Parts: sequence; C-alpha cells; structure tokens
Amino acid sequence: MNVTRNILFLGLVSLLLGQKVVVAQVATRYEDVDSIAVFADDLLTVGRVSWGLKAGVNYTNLHGKDIGYLFSNDESAYKVGFQAGVFVRTTLNKRFALGHELMFSQRKFGVSLADDGGDYSSRIAMQSIVLTPINLNYAVGPVRVYAGPYVSTLLHADIQRKEEDGTWFKDKQIYGSAGDDESENKYLQKMEMGFNGGIAWQLNRRFLLGLNYMQGLSSMFQYASSYDVGDSKDRIRIYNRGFSFSLAYTL
Repeated sequence: MNVTRNILFLGLVSLLLGQKVVVAQVATRYEDVDSIAVFADDLLTVGRVSWGLKAGVNYTNLHGKDIGYLFSNDESAYKVGFQAGVFVRTTLNKRFALGHELMFSQRKFGVSLADDGGDYSSRIAMQSIVLTPINLNYAVGPVRVYAGPYVSTLLHADIQRKEEDGTWFKDKQIYGSAGDDESENKYLQKMEMGFNGGIAWQLNRRFLLGLNYMQGLSSMFQYASSYDVGDSKDRIRIYNRGFSFSLAYTL
C-alpha cells in the first residue's frame, strides 16, 4: 500500500514539472520512503526560484594610469565600506543556477591630496545602487562559483579635505553638479559598469557565506569637457576594484 501511494506521488510530481518519469523504474530503484522523498526533492529543485537578504563589508580601492593626474600620487589605499540588499536565484539543474542582486553599496577609496591643508591622506566615499542582472552559478556540493556583469548608479559622494587650520570637512563637489564645467574640479560618473566573480559556501539550507571580487571597466571620473577646457587628455583612466565579504539568508 505504501509503495503504491509513493508511486502515485511521484507520478503527480512528474506531471507538475513536465518531466517524463517512468514510475515502474522509479519504484524499483527507490525501495523505501526516504529515498523516494529525496528523489522527489531533487525534481522539485529544478526551476525553483528562491530569494533572500544579503549584507556584508566592502574592501575597495582605485587603480588606473591617471590616479596621479587627479591626486598627489599614483597610489590608492584600500578602505572598508558596507553593502546590503536582496538577491534572487533561479535553479536550472543540480549544478547550474542564475543569480540576480540589487544592493545598496558604500565604497571608500584612500587617496592622497596636496592643497591648502598641506599634504595628507584622505578618502573618497560613495553610496551607490549596484545591480547584478545575471550571475551564472556553478555548484559542487556546498561550494558555488559565479561570475557576471554589474552596473551601478551613484547616489552620493564626497571627499575628505582639510582646512589650513587643520579642520576636516566633506567636500561634495566630487559628486558634480549641472553647472560644473570641469575646469577646476573633476567629478564622478553617475553610471559605472564592470564584472564580478566569486565563491560562496552553503553553510546550511538558509545561510550562504561569500567572497566576491569586483572590477570596474568604465572610468569612474567624468571628463566630457576636456576639449573645452583645453586639456589634451580625452578621458581619465581610473577604475574601481575591490572585494566584498557577505552573508546571505534565504527566506
């Protein structure tokens, strides 16, 4: 009686998923209730859409040939920020899945300045919305590796500066304004894109621990008016890069 009920259950599952399951073969292969339940769970996994919350820390800096063009030297230090948002994952099969993320991200970059405040170390802080439209995931046991593109929209930015008397203040001109002709101040692009990749460890059914690398491909600084201000440099080659450590929770 139990075997008949289990066979009927598997037949219903196969119809719901559009899978061609030969009931007699399944009953022969899976001899007890537990093994049939495991098999049914595997079938239900295909095409499953899951979503959840994700948060972590960013560890980012700048790189590129023109760091010394805007700042007092050509080096950028790593700084710590944070991120938080939501993710969606669509399971294609037991190995492959598609991931999508929408994150609020604070990124910081260490730079060196030389102005009225002297020569000193400073930092740029940015708040952005980062969209990862699609990451291809590949799973081996509890380990997942993934990669894909990202695009970010800048919400706010400032750079720390120092007055002659040593007082610190946040200069928001680096965000830019409609009337800024770039003759004195260079400002950040409002859109940026690049690629990301990483590895994640499935701790249990709910929690996922991840390490991500992000590399910008588009310049972070706007310079469309270079010709108008008499500068031979047509663009500023400075890019974002960094790591993030995160913990995700599947709802």
